[in-house]
Amino acid sequence: MVKQKKGGILSRRSRALLICTLALAGILLLWLGRSAGDAEAVSAEPLDWREEIIALEAKAAALCSQVAGVEDVTVAVSLAQGAEYVYSAGESSYLGTGSTGARLITERPPQIGGIGVVCRGAEDPETVRKLVSLLSAAFGVGTNRIYIAAAG
Repeated sequence: MVKQKKGGILSRRSRALLICTLALAGILLLWLGRSAGDAEAVSAEPLDWREEIIALEAKAAALCSQVAGVEDVTVAVSLAQGAEYVYSAGESSYLGTGSTGARLITERPPQIGGIGVVCRGAEDPETVRKLVSLLSAAFGVGTNRIYIAAAG
């Protein structure tokens, strides 16, 4: 029990003891809360999609090179948006805006936004049609998002 002086005010020693006790209790609660959150959190490093883009470009170039009359192929692949991460709280977040402490359920890879090809042989409209159809079927990209240009 804390002793009180005549005026109902705590003594200096009692106030100091009360403040120290409350401060220690607050620090303890903060530490316990942080430890519990760390145990539930799943560390999910976002993948570096640059390597995937390079692999997609190489795959597209190899496919295009197999078409008759096509040579010296250069391919550029662009992404529509970053990867999407789905968390346990039912919230989804795009790359760079994920919440901390939520459990990662799944990661959806980025979608291809467009494919550009520069090659020899693209002067022929039939070759261009074949290349567009090939890339659309292979990568699931609409034909309006594929551009073929003749190398000069």
